[in-house]
Amino acid sequence: MRMARNPFLDEGVRTYFAQETILRSYLALVGVIGLALLLWWPRASLDAVVRSGVFPATFTTVCIGLYLCLTYLGARYGSEGFSPEAQVKLREYALLTPVSPASIVAGKALFALLHTLFLLALGVPFLLASLAVSGGGLPLILPALLVIGAATFAVRMYGLLTLVLLERQVARDVCLALGIILFLVVSSLAVPAVNPIAALLSILHRDEAAAAPISLPFGSIPFFLHSVIMSLLAGLLLAGTACASLGGMRRRERPGKNRTR
Repeated sequence: MRMARNPFLDEGVRTYFAQETILRSYLALVGVIGLALLLWWPRASLDAVVRSGVFPATFTTVCIGLYLCLTYLGARYGSEGFSPEAQVKLREYALLTPVSPASIVAGKALFALLHTLFLLALGVPFLLASLAVSGGGLPLILPALLVIGAATFAVRMYGLLTLVLLERQVARDVCLALGIILFLVVSSLAVPAVNPIAALLSILHRDEAAAAPISLPFGSIPFFLHSVIMSLLAGLLLAGTACASLGGMRRRERPGKNRTR
């Protein structure tokens, strides 16, 4: 049974839970986050850590590690870096079938959202374990997941845009790497409130300046929530641009059919 009758939802489930390379990427994700947890686990006993009142940055480190891993994987998944034939499939759907560009992008975006939730679930046990020695409470899990999830969704939509615009995988990889690095550097220097790493640092108040709420005309919101909102807006904007690009591609490649209508 096809999910919601959208071929890209159905294809996403079959590809991302059956392809060997992608399945190995899940194991790599768990391994890297587990290693970060192990390296930043305090050498003293848990009782000694609690009595000293000096908590290590294990939770923050695991959060940033999970964010960096999902940023890399999100870029690769979004640009179909693990499926070289997907560019041909995407163009075939756009040019040779009656499926609208909006349906194509909506299917890709919805699967990206659902798949991101699955990836976050893989990281939750490590976040919970790191909280035990970081002096934080269970409610901190939700802000961390919101920041990482929203940022990952935005990166996946950026990957989708490069998939639409660039034919060669090498060109897509270069564009993705440069774009992500440029965003992190510029945002950290000019607009920290939209930087996911700054937002993660603010959750446990490791950066007191960043932890301050953002003042808006209608009130104020937590620092981390501003990053979440901006990431989601960026993801939707990128998805819309990809949809418009597919529509323009279809009009250019099928001029005769458009004139006869």
